[in-house]
Amino acid sequence: MNFSEQLEKKLDGRVLAVSIVSTIVYIILFRVIYTEYLYPLFGYIGYKYAVSTEYEEILTNVLAFIPILFYRARKVPSDLIAILTFILIHIPTVITLQYHFKDYNAIIVYQVAFTFAQTLFFLASWNKLGEERCEKYTDCISIHYFIILGVLVLAVLIVFFGDRLRFVSFSDIYSLRSENDKLTRGHGFINYFLMWAADFFSPFFIAYGCMKKKLWAQAIGCLCSLVVYMASGSKSAILMPIAVYGIYYLMAYKRMKSIKLLFPIITFGVLILFLLSLYIDNKLFYFIGTVLFMRTLGVAGWLASGYITVFNSYPFTYYSHIGIVNYFTGMYPFHNPSLGNAVWTIYRGRGVHTNANANFLLTDGFAALGIPGIFLIAVLFYIILVYVNRLSNNHEMPFVMATLTGTVMAVTNVSLFTTILSCGFFLCLLLLRFSKTTDQPVPAYEV
Repeated sequence: MNFSEQLEKKLDGRVLAVSIVSTIVYIILFRVIYTEYLYPLFGYIGYKYAVSTEYEEILTNVLAFIPILFYRARKVPSDLIAILTFILIHIPTVITLQYHFKDYNAIIVYQVAFTFAQTLFFLASWNKLGEERCEKYTDCISIHYFIILGVLVLAVLIVFFGDRLRFVSFSDIYSLRSENDKLTRGHGFINYFLMWAADFFSPFFIAYGCMKKKLWAQAIGCLCSLVVYMASGSKSAILMPIAVYGIYYLMAYKRMKSIKLLFPIITFGVLILFLLSLYIDNKLFYFIGTVLFMRTLGVAGWLASGYITVFNSYPFTYYSHIGIVNYFTGMYPFHNPSLGNAVWTIYRGRGVHTNANANFLLTDGFAALGIPGIFLIAVLFYIILVYVNRLSNNHEMPFVMATLTGTVMAVTNVSLFTTILSCGFFLCLLLLRFSKTTDQPVPAYEV
């Protein structure tokens, strides 16, 4: 074994060790967050606490832990996306299911299905097809077309909402949403433009501006986020620039050849914020706790419990929750047009205007076909991850990662098909496949 092979093996060993420790800490931390924060404070909306045996807890922890053994923490899109689904979907879901259902034997199969899906996502970076480059038609759509389209979308939003655009505090965003929702009825294209501006054009302009060192592009990207927030009250939109800048400069840091520190940094950050929210009686930390622990970390597991409960009594959608599929089949089993709204209404029996959006494993997986649906959508997402890895090889990696930030966050909260069309993921794919973003030679796929 030569020196380079020894170095690679040593590095892989460190990545695995860091990942294992981070996972153990995060599993323990999430259990404490659930039992000491989510269940006591938010039990009224459906967080439950079923007493489990030691065997059930150990098996749950093992299933939550297994996928990390296949994580290599490479600077490739699939590993970035997979570690986020691991943090935001897999661990919260597997653990919450154990707390929610009294009959543990009935939910093991769901935990196994989620474990299979997450393991597959980590395995995407092992696929050699992702290391190949696209050689043909890589510069047939000028990058300027995306810039022009983004500016036009932004201009339409500003003109359409006009003086209804206003900056409000987080406590007033629901009144803003209610007012402007009435304005957009009958103008479906505006909702598409809002999501494209927030999830694609804002990250794209900021990433492009950072890569080319162009302040005007970064300004347009930040303005996209601001306008979407002022129009729809989307908290994720106003926070998007922070996430994009963070991802870009993290990926651009040349001394860090992998993203092995990303997981421990997130885990340590969650730990610090949790301790502060517990011991500091402050409205700000209560708000942070609500947004981070309940609405971000805890929601995937809570929704999984709700979807499983509902679809154990109601027929599956067979993908009729996708508008065009239902147009031809008419198989949608609910009166409510939104799947999330229908599930919430049935599960909680109130709040008919609440839309319980859920991640793609629940909407396009379990709700569509049951447990086989989770396996099916996991395989499809695996193929997409490998393909995105391949597309990224023709571009600078920091630009790719940062541009994908919006759609990556979207897929943890909505249907995969909604992410592709409504959230602009198809624009990302077009950009990466058919446009040239740099004149500099792109380094080979990092191993």
